[in-house]
Amino acid sequence: MRKLALVGSLCAMVLCAGSVSAQDPDPSSPEGVVLAAEARRYKAMIEADVAGLEKLLADDLRYTHANGSVETKYQLIASLEAGNLDYQAIGTREVTVRVVGDLAVITGVAELRLAVRGVRSWAHLLYTAAYRKREGSWQLWVYQSTRHPTQP
Repeated sequence: MRKLALVGSLCAMVLCAGSVSAQDPDPSSPEGVVLAAEARRYKAMIEADVAGLEKLLADDLRYTHANGSVETKYQLIASLEAGNLDYQAIGTREVTVRVVGDLAVITGVAELRLAVRGVRSWAHLLYTAAYRKREGSWQLWVYQSTRHPTQP
């Protein structure tokens, strides 16, 4: 319950802050640095790079997939390691990032090619990713996606 209240507060703070479209952010700006972390996370998920994900995912990560299933950092990494979840391509568009202090929220549209337990699929999603800065590094803290209204 405390985490839910904290995430609600985070969203309220960030919605009141300015936002930056991800089209060409200054790479040295806070928004650019967060988006670079997001790009590294996508690459690590596609490559099932456990060492990379260990650094990019917060220990208390809550990762909610579009089908409603929820995983922790360790469950997500285990799914990738075992091959139960195999991201083959991740693309994004309409990305916006908002940064307030050590918290950031990214929203956008994602297109994924993946296999779940060996069954190939694709997904067209709307997503929200909340990052938190810890010891100088941005880590994914909360992720939630839902099917895009145009996906059958």
